[in-house]
Amino acid sequence: MKDAHLHLTDKRINAEKVIASAKLKGVEGFLSCSAKPDEWQELKALTKSHPEVVSFFGVHPWYVNDISSSWQDELESLLKENPKAGVGEIGLDKAKPDYDKQKEVFIRQLALAVKYRRITTIHSVKAHEDLLTILKQYKKSLPPLVLHSYSAPLSFIKPLEELGCYFSISPFILKKSEKAAAEILLSIPKDRLLIETDAPDGLKSPELLSGFVMLLANIMGWGYIKLENTVTANIERLLK
Repeated sequence: MKDAHLHLTDKRINAEKVIASAKLKGVEGFLSCSAKPDEWQELKALTKSHPEVVSFFGVHPWYVNDISSSWQDELESLLKENPKAGVGEIGLDKAKPDYDKQKEVFIRQLALAVKYRRITTIHSVKAHEDLLTILKQYKKSLPPLVLHSYSAPLSFIKPLEELGCYFSISPFILKKSEKAAAEILLSIPKDRLLIETDAPDGLKSPELLSGFVMLLANIMGWGYIKLENTVTANIERLLK
């Protein structure tokens, strides 16, 4: 199994210990996102020492005011230097301030993802209509996209699917009722479903991934093996 989204360079995580413990629990890969430029070099180094880590470089919408004037050039250089790296975690969050700047920074990063054909992990809170509008402008040239911690209304699933999006489920879906969570999980096309820990905020560590998969399988009325095999096939396809 691979964890579809976490933050190994978060200051609350000891990446070496977390990777080692997760591997003992059967987690074989980690799609590790960054939130701001001061994490990028650490993530780059981690990827070099741990080939099972796929790095995603990006500016999270919460941190659009924590960037220098050279951030875009730095990001583009990293993408050139690291051909397997993705872009993320980027996005839009209407629950946070400076939404216009969020949009500007998001669009610039999306343009780089399109230019270099990189998998892109997207954070969207109360902004799915704007997200769809922006993505449709790039419809014919979008790289693979992952909607991180997806729990938006069911009506967005079809148009996002048509744009080639994957839907990654985090532990935050458990804040919904079991019925509402099941509706979302069973409405996502099975070939687009991913599962993440969003460590350290969702779960403390990716070593807890299998337990979360079991919980979701029970909610969906699936067996654990069926769900594990489904999301494993999906993430392998995404990473090809």
